[in-house]
Amino acid sequence: MESGVKLASAVPRYAAGMAATVCSCPRNQLCPACHNQALMWFGGKACSRGIAWAESVARRQPALLRQAWPGHEGRAAELARIKVRDLSDDPSVIDVPARDVSEHAARRWRQPQAQVALRG
Repeated sequence: MESGVKLASAVPRYAAGMAATVCSCPRNQLCPACHNQALMWFGGKACSRGIAWAESVARRQPALLRQAWPGHEGRAAELARIKVRDLSDDPSVIDVPARDVSEHAARRWRQPQAQVALRG
């Protein structure tokens, strides 16, 4: 490896940068600096996953566009967490991207809703 940091073979290629640039804190209990860095790295992923989630539901269940996207609670919050749980072994890191997934899904959901409303 160019960086001189030995990575475990279980580290996915896309996460190699994270494993090579953060401190040696445990991956399931990040220090504050690594926690903040992880949140910055995962913001874009949460956004794209939320958008994809809303688009997928709209394609599969267009009749649901007559309803608001559910808030980040109950089953919707559980599904949002599932969509980002692969990003970190630290459960406290997953909370923020999961909320972001829900927020971006709701924002994207309103766009096709507006189109349906215009069509009558």
